[in-house]
Amino acid sequence: MKYTAATIGAFAGAALLSSAALAADLYSPPPVYEPVAVVPAFSWTGFYLGVMGGYGGDKFEYPFNYNDGISVNGQADITSSGFFGGGTVGFNYQFNNWVAGVEGDIAWSGIKGELGANVGPLDLSAGSEIDWFGTIRARLGFLATERFMIYGTGGAAYGETNSYANLNLGGPGLNVSQSDTNWGWTAGGGFEYAITDHLTFKTEYLYVDLGSQELLGFGGGGSNFSLDVDSHFHTVKAGLNWLW
Repeated sequence: MKYTAATIGAFAGAALLSSAALAADLYSPPPVYEPVAVVPAFSWTGFYLGVMGGYGGDKFEYPFNYNDGISVNGQADITSSGFFGGGTVGFNYQFNNWVAGVEGDIAWSGIKGELGANVGPLDLSAGSEIDWFGTIRARLGFLATERFMIYGTGGAAYGETNSYANLNLGGPGLNVSQSDTNWGWTAGGGFEYAITDHLTFKTEYLYVDLGSQELLGFGGGGSNFSLDVDSHFHTVKAGLNWLW
């Protein structure tokens, strides 16, 4: 059998069409993947404002000295306790798993201690109260997880101590009071957890020492007497901070 050029051309065309159809059947387009949203890592860096409150106390110490040729020294203590609450402002800077920052706070305080005694003709009452106090501190924290921080803190403390003493022996009484704003120091630590990208919850312990103030002092004729008040207390508090 002889094939003409036209016949051979027809067979070649049919073969090419079959190959193209087979190639089309074998080819399938690559799958289309939806882009995965990348959630940015939480960062502690930035300023924050907060509110806080808690409970504190320890004792007020009243060291005294009397000298009339013979020196007599002693100390009386009054247990203190009370609630407090106020506000906080600060700044954090995160580097790797560490967070460094500064923080200041100020609080109204009801931390106080009082005593009263009646012995025969003697009527004695005395006490002290922390009217308000605040701190200015550095903080250094370690991130146990991305949102949970353990930190230590320390710095300066300041506050107003209001003290009084009333002594009556059945005649004219002795009444003294003193209110001073003192500076001291503070140290402690705490935990802070980021509930959202802007809201954190913290608990914190601080020891606060506001130093000493003179409540009473007099002298003359070779004798003198002094009575001071030492103010220090422990605090445990909780608070919420808003980051931005």
